[in-house]
Amino acid sequence: MSEVRASVVDVHSHWYPRHYLERLKLRTDIPRVDGPPGEERFVIFPEESKQAGGGRPMGPDYWDISAKLGFMDRTGIAQSVLSLGNPWLDPIPPDEAVTMARALNAELAALENSSTGRLVGLGVLPSGDIDAAAREIAWIAREQGLRGIISGPRICGWRLDSRELEPIWAALATTQVVLFLHPHYAAALAELDGYGHSLPIAR
Repeated sequence: MSEVRASVVDVHSHWYPRHYLERLKLRTDIPRVDGPPGEERFVIFPEESKQAGGGRPMGPDYWDISAKLGFMDRTGIAQSVLSLGNPWLDPIPPDEAVTMARALNAELAALENSSTGRLVGLGVLPSGDIDAAAREIAWIAREQGLRGIISGPRICGWRLDSRELEPIWAALATTQVVLFLHPHYAAALAELDGYGHSLPIAR
């Protein structure tokens, strides 16, 4: 009997477009991006900001699509589901985030055609404006290249058990759009001091 080899699909791969990184470089508070291109560091947690050269390196694999595809070729990944990584649009003011979400989602949706199907996307929601986020869910549902939405455990600044998010749950139920919940806002950060970003992200 011949061996059947399954295709490898990476369902959790992050992409940070250059314009998003440049926007975070304008920030002085965390989350922010420090350093010139090629030497950039992404500072997300308070512990990282206390360290010289703190934060995670942000090389081309995070923002260059050709580098992403090259990595997939080298490691035998047939298809990747790309999403904007944390902190998503949470630190962006709501009025700016609405426009930015649509631009990012259009970019993510276009990747399927430009990569001949090797890349598909998860959309992102704007911050702060629940009605705008619900409308964005409806738009994402119509886009062929988007397979769902990614979010941290707060949506528009609200915890997942908040009544204010009822329009979001209704929009997701109506459209049947998949929501990928990504850990981010950890509890007990002081107790996790000294462990880098892995444990805070995992909680």
